[in-house]
Amino acid sequence: MYEVTAFNYTPPDFRSRIEELEEYMLNQEQVEIPVTHLQAEGMYCREITIPKGTIAIGHAHSEDFIEIVSKGKMLLYSPGKEPIEVKAPHTGIGKAGKRKIGYALEDTVWTTFHHTHETDIKKIEERIIVKSDTFKAHELSEAKI
Repeated sequence: MYEVTAFNYTPPDFRSRIEELEEYMLNQEQVEIPVTHLQAEGMYCREITIPKGTIAIGHAHSEDFIEIVSKGKMLLYSPGKEPIEVKAPHTGIGKAGKRKIGYALEDTVWTTFHHTHETDIKKIEERIIVKSDTFKAHELSEAKI
């Protein structure tokens, strides 16, 4: 079993805590998380590989989507819920506006599927990914360097 420090599970508290953690983590050495983009008629697929031992904070999404964990195991923290272990094979529905914190217990392959007729990856990402103010500020500071 894993020891888990409990969060106060009220969504506003979770949001402020996740932003604090995100700000701290963005100022640390970053782990390379490769992204594979696939497209088919009316569908965009985004696959990431998260190395074992990585703490990852997901962006919120603008709409619901399908998610599949095809390899590995993660411990996930979501607002309003107890931490859960998600392991392959897993298929679920990701909800719009929700963020998760994950700890990779094993190398993990996580894939999301989104409905779109757009083919430009940058435009798709701008539409489906809802970046936090903390992340946007970090991107701006990195662009100035």
